[in-house]
Amino acid sequence: MTAEANTDQLTREGVEVIVAAITARVTDREALIWLWPQLEKQLTSYDGHLQTTLFPGFEAPAVTALPQALNRRDLAATLRLALLTALDRISPLEAASSASAADILAEWNKLSAFVRNNISDGFSGFQNIRTRLYAKFGAPSDPAKAIDRVNAYYSQMLGAGFPGASFKSPVHPTLKTRLASTVALLTARKALAALDQIKSVGGFNIRPNVNSPTQLSNHSFGWAVGIDPAINPNVKKTVLPLAIIAAFTGVDLYGAESATLRAGGPHDTLLPAAIMLSKANAAVVAAFANADGLKAAMGNAITRLAGVTLPAAKLATAHALATAVPAKQTDLATLLQGAGATQAKAKSTAKLLADAADLSRRAARVSSPKIIGTDASVARFGFFNLAPQAAAGLAASDGGGLRWLGGATGTKDYMHFELAAADQPKLF
Repeated sequence: MTAEANTDQLTREGVEVIVAAITARVTDREALIWLWPQLEKQLTSYDGHLQTTLFPGFEAPAVTALPQALNRRDLAATLRLALLTALDRISPLEAASSASAADILAEWNKLSAFVRNNISDGFSGFQNIRTRLYAKFGAPSDPAKAIDRVNAYYSQMLGAGFPGASFKSPVHPTLKTRLASTVALLTARKALAALDQIKSVGGFNIRPNVNSPTQLSNHSFGWAVGIDPAINPNVKKTVLPLAIIAAFTGVDLYGAESATLRAGGPHDTLLPAAIMLSKANAAVVAAFANADGLKAAMGNAITRLAGVTLPAAKLATAHALATAVPAKQTDLATLLQGAGATQAKAKSTAKLLADAADLSRRAARVSSPKIIGTDASVARFGFFNLAPQAAAGLAASDGGGLRWLGGATGTKDYMHFELAAADQPKLF
């Protein structure tokens, strides 16, 4: 048997064992697409001399021999074939059922290297978005035409160059122009220092929308940027501790400031609203930084919600009652009533302070900020840590004119600035 024939047999056997191992344990197509990059990483980095944990079944000699016998390129091709075979056995997508594994592999290879390198999760991610991508480019049933359009469109991408030339994340030229307009506005306003704190600008990735997975993200087309994502997180409305933030800061994150920034307008109109949100963010972080911060914030909340202001000694007692485990809400409500609050306000305020104390304990256990925010990560690290002048400049009609999802009515995506629908360029 020739070396080439031996390699082909090894590949066939390896693929069959991989597929059998997967289909014995994974029965959902989307689950396999999600899992595949992890499985692929296990095999591409496999070293028989190391104690490596493999997916059940992958420890078979027919699988572990592949990384030793194949070069990196042939191993990648073999794993792509294994994925397609496994997907077909689990449940082929109706729209893709007429395409063979060979067809899909050929399509992948016809995509430009730039496109392939920027599809989230690589080849497995391509299986997830393939039909949607072709449909966006006007040729859902004609892969050859769609791929020509895809490659032509993505050849336009340029480095963002925002806030400085060293920022290279790809964007569409239209978005690059809008980012440059933001710099020009802030230069004229002598507010360029607002951009100095920005550490990362990126987000270009051909992938589904995190908040609406049936759609492709605007990041897929270079129409959006994410700025310092971990400290300007994506947070669902149901997750944000809205009542606590409002009680501590007096700001409704879905109130007037949010509406102003969502509606757009010149920089001078938007800046006061952005400053108000920025101050609220700073107040939240200070409130959950330590016991003294929490006690002071509780005093503000008592004044706002119960209509009474406690002297220092009684505030210390209120803080102790709220932070007890479990919280002593009845005693706290009695204390507030004694200070002049109505029974209803005393009870509801005591409940909020107990919730805030619980949030404080959970926030203290969060060691790093989260791109997909939680109530605890927001309490610990904040939600809007971009300079307000920068946010206003990016959204302002005399600046970037971008849509900011920090002003959205649903999920708040404080990192996210995008071209408005009317400004999004044609794909083909």
